[in-house]
Amino acid sequence: MTGLCGAGWFGGDSRNIVIVQGTSSLSDLSETNLASQLAKQMDTWLTDVGAPHTLITDKEVSPWRFWRTRAVILPYNPHPSPLELKTFERVIRSGGILLVFYGTDDALASLMEVKLGAYQSTSSKYQWTSFEFDRTRLPGLPQKVFQVSQHLIPVLPDSGTAHVLARWLDARGAPTPEAAWVQSKAGFWMSHVLQPGDDENKSQMLLAMLNTVFPDLWTQAAAYRLSPRRPFGEYESLKAACRDLGQRQPASINQKTEWESYQAAQAWLMDLTRIYSRKNLTNTFSLRGVWVDESACPSPESWPSIETCLQRHQLNTVFFHMGNPLTLRPSAQRLPDSVLAHRRLDKKTTPALHAWLSCMNLEGASPDQLKWLRDQNRLQVSDTGETLHWLCPSHPDNRTLLAEAATALARDPVFSGIHLDYIRYLNRHACYCAGCRQRFEQMLGRPISRWPEAACSGPLTQTYQAWRAAQISTCVSIMSKAIQAVNPQLQISAAVYGATPACFASVGQDWPDWLRRDSVNFVCPMNYTSDLKAFQTLLAKQSRVQLTHRIFPGVGLISSQSLLTPDQAAAQLILIQKNGFQGFVLFEYNQGMETTNIPYLNTAIQ
Repeated sequence: MTGLCGAGWFGGDSRNIVIVQGTSSLSDLSETNLASQLAKQMDTWLTDVGAPHTLITDKEVSPWRFWRTRAVILPYNPHPSPLELKTFERVIRSGGILLVFYGTDDALASLMEVKLGAYQSTSSKYQWTSFEFDRTRLPGLPQKVFQVSQHLIPVLPDSGTAHVLARWLDARGAPTPEAAWVQSKAGFWMSHVLQPGDDENKSQMLLAMLNTVFPDLWTQAAAYRLSPRRPFGEYESLKAACRDLGQRQPASINQKTEWESYQAAQAWLMDLTRIYSRKNLTNTFSLRGVWVDESACPSPESWPSIETCLQRHQLNTVFFHMGNPLTLRPSAQRLPDSVLAHRRLDKKTTPALHAWLSCMNLEGASPDQLKWLRDQNRLQVSDTGETLHWLCPSHPDNRTLLAEAATALARDPVFSGIHLDYIRYLNRHACYCAGCRQRFEQMLGRPISRWPEAACSGPLTQTYQAWRAAQISTCVSIMSKAIQAVNPQLQISAAVYGATPACFASVGQDWPDWLRRDSVNFVCPMNYTSDLKAFQTLLAKQSRVQLTHRIFPGVGLISSQSLLTPDQAAAQLILIQKNGFQGFVLFEYNQGMETTNIPYLNTAIQ
């Protein structure tokens, strides 16, 4: 899987920086998707700043291929091969560096002049929530980068040239004993993987590190940001955007240092984004929502500052993650007493708070809980016989569990609505458990001789697709009735796949029918893509449902499918408005987003 990545039209030798996607270095095949996502995220960050690079796999690493390489990035490669170690050693000896994330190999650690500690894990999302750099060590680093991590492999300096470059901070902002980054003459080592979110700061951090071997990288990145040929929003080029918006584009921005020039170029782009939004967006959005996971609110005390940020930027609806039916905790354990008391008295408080419930996905459930469900045949099973950590929607006891979870949330007086997520099958390969077979046969009125082949690829495929979609629709209806029985005033919504009607066959979601039957008040299609044409295609399909006033498209600012720059996000909001939709939901809030994305959309959402 060799790829020449980065801004190829901008120039530069892509062989100088190489991202190695973990394949053969992984502990087992279950980590393949994670390694692929992390490598693609790294590719996105470097592409966004115009740093030419190459993306290859472990198996493609060899000394001859790296003879011009000055920087190697290992997003997640826990067990590099002897050939890889030999190749990396040559890069370092020739004056190059490595950027290593979450490494476990002692030989690689020795090469990088660091020492590894024993694996650490925490169930708390309060312990490691950001890391803060010693910026005296390296010019151009951001002061702080936000990232909630729950797993670390501690790293310590192991030579006279190695030193701690950044430490983890807890939810209160206090330094922890664990180092986030160690720098040596061989490069940089992070004690965890680099996750999506706070992307502008992470791009700047990578530039500062790579600048140690590419002294003109700041200048190149600033020139890339200001290049007339680079895309901007819905325009094919920055030149076209400036012409249409009546702005004069500077050829360069000179400051005291090269990295300050880069930041000034970035600030100019943000100003242009504000002008772009102000010209093309009007105050027509009735719902301006955001998904907020509990990782963004690591303690109840952190909620007031989040709410202040959302109010300042005119976001009027929050979908706050409350877990799944096995991990639900009352709002009193997630939000401060002052907020709860105020909301109980005044439901008109902005932003409105909706309880975000993960329905089928049991992430976070304990091994004992999962074993108990597996023993009762209540989990989804793939067409290859693999048991999945997802509730089977056709099992009567699971429907009761979902109704009980919805009822518990409906009884909480702080919520204005209940938001159903993961109300679907894992994918097109589920569910084919024994219970589904029995209940499907009962519907057919006859036994099936070849299972699951007859249902997943044989003559009963379409019939089974309709039946499995009906199981999801029944679960939605059951939860909806349970919620309405407690409080008919609550808004019921669902996060759904954007590609309709394809999601009927793939994950069993017939959400247009949920709207027509009033099982939900509105839906939020998860249109997570950075491709503007693909985003428009999704909107066009959704507008054909002819209930656009009850469809509020989701914008993937930070997701595994998309990492949007502010101008890309503005372009998607503009398309939402042009297609007649009356609201949107941003995925998802984090502390970094407050400084690197939301402010530049402020004119778009007022």
